[in-house]
Amino acid sequence: MKAKNLIFRARVVLLFTLVLVTSPVLKPVSASECDCTCEPVPCIPADAVIDSATLFLGVLGANGHEVRLHRITMPWDETTVTGSNFGSNSYDGAVEGSFVANSVGWFSVDVTAVVQGWLNGTYPNFGLLLEQGVTDYYARLTSSEYCCSDQHCIMCRPHLEICYTSSSGSACVTLVRPCSVVADVSIRLSFDINDGPSAILYIGGCERQVLLSFDFEICEEPACGCRFTGGGVDTDNNWDHHTLEDGEMIRNGAGNLPEGIDRAQFGGQAGANTALPPQPKGEWTHHQQRGPSKRFTFHGGTASAPAGTEIYEIRCSDPGGCKPSGNPPSPAKQLDFDGIGTFKNLGNGNNAPVFEIPNPNVTAEGNGNQRFDGTFHWFEVNIDDLGEPGGMNTGAPDSAECPWTGFGEKGTVALANCDCPDFYRIVIYDGVNAEDVVRLGDGKIDQTSLRSKPVIYEFYGYIDGGNLQIHHLTGYDGDAPCPPIQ
Repeated sequence: MKAKNLIFRARVVLLFTLVLVTSPVLKPVSASECDCTCEPVPCIPADAVIDSATLFLGVLGANGHEVRLHRITMPWDETTVTGSNFGSNSYDGAVEGSFVANSVGWFSVDVTAVVQGWLNGTYPNFGLLLEQGVTDYYARLTSSEYCCSDQHCIMCRPHLEICYTSSSGSACVTLVRPCSVVADVSIRLSFDINDGPSAILYIGGCERQVLLSFDFEICEEPACGCRFTGGGVDTDNNWDHHTLEDGEMIRNGAGNLPEGIDRAQFGGQAGANTALPPQPKGEWTHHQQRGPSKRFTFHGGTASAPAGTEIYEIRCSDPGGCKPSGNPPSPAKQLDFDGIGTFKNLGNGNNAPVFEIPNPNVTAEGNGNQRFDGTFHWFEVNIDDLGEPGGMNTGAPDSAECPWTGFGEKGTVALANCDCPDFYRIVIYDGVNAEDVVRLGDGKIDQTSLRSKPVIYEFYGYIDGGNLQIHHLTGYDGDAPCPPIQ
């Protein structure tokens, strides 16, 4: 994997639970005896979901006072930072966590949530500050320069263990100097003095503070594709378009829908090698059941569809699937696919479809796929896989996090939000008569002749039943499969 030059500096921004753990005796030796050789730390994939992250701190001298943790809000360098150039405005005054330094030995700290934040770039990562205010005497911690009698640096220095799952599989890495970049230093409040590299970190006393950070690289995953299977129903328990207010619940079921609300079922697969004619790229069916758009069934790529229908192109986006979203997690949150389809049937009388433009060119299959005399239509589908199964599809989403227009290429928000239910959108364009479509040399329909037509139908919403699932490629589904799962 190719590593980005982007390096994130770790910080801790949540309340820590610290537990004293069994550890070797902390005993310093001379620098010449400190070997500290280790394997370089590999980069962490950008699509990783952090399973656990544990910070280990070694306490050499306890003073029985509370140590308070604050989020650092500005960059700093351990060789130049001092109490005079690192003031109270350099960190957030809110206490993010605390513990009492009342024992000599090791403490483990669960920092899973914040490490995921580092990886996602949720906030600037400048490290953390530890302080006790004024105390009667110092508490002392081992630093990243501390040496151990057994010559294994991980046994005595501050270190961070991260375990994750990504599209490449699962792994654990340990960040510790010299295997990775660790910065730490003690500063004396208001003094223009830098304590420099030291084996011991001091907290308390005359208001000594400690700054601590870890650096790690983020891997750039090779480009790869994905596939989709699933289906669902809309719009129960959420809003469709802008008709319903934020959070308003509707219970359609077998009853009547509120005025202005469509209900549809949909499903299929895209990007999977179906081994079924006419197309191996997948198939899709959308059944508009009732509402202002009335009734019809539209499909493309299915075995019963006329020759010429197909899923044309598949695009994965927004890497790093939500959790939970399958095992292993989905390779991406969003998938868009385009295709050519036909209307399998159209409602009659009071159920005749009502489209978005007057007098559209829409004809059902009629004689079926052997002697097709209907219309071909370009269609576009957006899938957002935001949870498993269906991602809270029994609740009422918050429109501040889940806009009613949805995500993706036609939504108001480009990237999906894992706090929302699965989202679905289909757009169907006006038709071209079978005898008038432009055919390419291989017999396929020229999709550009269909895309130029106006939109006649658009349906979207957070699904209230079913599940939309984005998968890794199997290795038989395209030219650029994702790395194999370990």
